[in-house]
This record gives sequence, structure tokens and C-alpha cells, in this order.
Amino acid sequence: MTKNSKEYAQALFELSAEGDPQEALEGINLLEESIVANPEYQAMLASPAIDKQERLAALETVFRGRIPDILMALLRMMVSRGHVGALGDMFRIYREMIRESQGEVIAQVFSAVPLSGTELNSLRETLKRKFRRRVNLVCILDRTLLGGVRVEVGGMVIDGSVRNKLDKIKEVMNS
Repeated sequence: MTKNSKEYAQALFELSAEGDPQEALEGINLLEESIVANPEYQAMLASPAIDKQERLAALETVFRGRIPDILMALLRMMVSRGHVGALGDMFRIYREMIRESQGEVIAQVFSAVPLSGTELNSLRETLKRKFRRRVNLVCILDRTLLGGVRVEVGGMVIDGSVRNKLDKIKEVMNS
């Protein structure tokens, strides 16, 4: 994540709060499908070999009227300043800001085996009490954990994995 990504996301969040943040989110989804998922198009928008006015005209042709004006202005600014590479992170950060403003957090749950519905509900309720927010779980299988779970929420890591416990035992034995 770059400082630019965070600053652009913050600017979009503040400006879209005056209108409809969901509209900006829909525009972001379209941009992500069109730009971030298309490396050639992204490279063209970032290329200093192509005149800046041509790159901006290409944006206008493709996105004018399809995304909110606020988002279009921000996108033009990013292209003009050579910050197109920050788009992916900016989109992710904006989504996090929207979720947080709605009282929700995303928790990535890494486990060696799929968790049962009961285990997921219990984990969700525990995290809900801890963070005092709605919790959306994203489950990811990670066979290197051996057992247990590792949870990442907003930069915080809660590691109850067998791998982590073995590493701690190893560390104690080697000191």
C-alpha cells in the first residue's frame, strides 16, 4: 500500500460521503474490471511515452457518464500525476473505509482444514464481541498451519495455529 493510495481513498471517501458512497463503490467495481484487471490498459494509462492529453481523452471516452463525476475527477488526477499504479490499493482501502463506516470489519481466517458452520459462527461471535462490530469472515485454506486458525483483522493478527505454537516452542528451546 502506498501513501498515495490511502490519500486518494480518503479523498474519495470524504467527497462521496456528501452524496452516495454506494454510487462511488459501483464506479470502483467498473474501474476495477476495466483497468486493474486489464494490465495493458493500465500500462497505457501510466505510460509517459503516450501524451498525457491522449491518456486523459481515452479515460473520458471510456468512462464519462459511466462513473460518478467525483470518481472521474480523481481518476484524471491519478493519471495526470502518474499514480495509476495506486488504483488497486486505493480501491481496496476505499472499500475498507465504507465497511468500517457501516460498522463492519473483514476478518481473514486461515485454517488448515475447512471450518464447520458451528466453528465459523462461534468465531464470528467471538470477534464481534472483541471488535464491537459486525464481522464478515473470509476463509482461506492454508495447509502450512497444520491445525488451529490464524485470523487477520485490520492489520491485527490473532495466531492460534499449531505452526505458531511450534515456532514459539522452538524459539524457547533455542534461547
